[in-house]
Amino acid sequence: MTVTSETTARNDSRRLRLFYAEQSPTLYDQTTHLTMPDYGLAHNSLCDLVYRHARQDGQDSALIVDIGCGTGAEAMRLLYKLPRARIIAVDRSDSMLRGLERKLQEDPSLAKRCHLVAADALSDGFDLHEIMAGSPWEETVLDIAVSAFALHHHGLKLKRKLYEKILVSLRPHGVFLNLDIQGFQAKSLNSMAQAVTEEWIRESFEKLAATDAAAISSAGVAAEELGAEWIAHVSEQNLPLPIEPPAWASSVGNTSVDFEGEADTIRRIGFSEVACPYRMYQTAILWARR
Repeated sequence: MTVTSETTARNDSRRLRLFYAEQSPTLYDQTTHLTMPDYGLAHNSLCDLVYRHARQDGQDSALIVDIGCGTGAEAMRLLYKLPRARIIAVDRSDSMLRGLERKLQEDPSLAKRCHLVAADALSDGFDLHEIMAGSPWEETVLDIAVSAFALHHHGLKLKRKLYEKILVSLRPHGVFLNLDIQGFQAKSLNSMAQAVTEEWIRESFEKLAATDAAAISSAGVAAEELGAEWIAHVSEQNLPLPIEPPAWASSVGNTSVDFEGEADTIRRIGFSEVACPYRMYQTAILWARR
């Protein structure tokens, strides 16, 4: 395992603080499952799709980039599920990367197959080819790119730049899978899905399992306050953009990229196939093949 850093600056007036995750990655790890009803299922579904693609394409030793890896929810699953795969784990938060590094240190065989990179994937200077060249494997193309719950605070104009970089970094027929918070065409469904998320968080923090209560207490945080902070976060900072173009966009004659929908944006930059193989309320996986 190696760690590299990239000094990046992004002139984004909406740049957000990293919630409590950066300040306390261990607590984040211990409690983030309380924030959505399908947390485990969503992560496992993403990893299963990656596994099936790698096996189907004869890529047992696939080179995979995990963008916005955090403390390794995807990276660790994939390292176990694909015992020959190599992973480049990218995150802008040093503290989150240190959390992943601690996990990898418990199993040196996994650490050898994971290269950690401190970089802001949404910055203008983010360069996947440069990152690949600086990895222990010095590859020139990726087999698979994944991202999980890393991009939902940003609009399509910013995400489109990243999607373009991913596209040109993938080998022919390589795939990109993005697990994230998504919206719906219908405003009524958007409201319903948002309400489901907030209700789940409220009930989860009101009816804590003993292990969850102990983790929160040991961090010196009140469960009520943490639950309230999560609800404020998902209601004020999340930006669940629709996968399909919102129906009301065409009625006002707006053709800007922000109204294309995620799937159309990914398709228009050059991916040959785009689909949504998983969806539950606000949680969705977008799949795209070069």
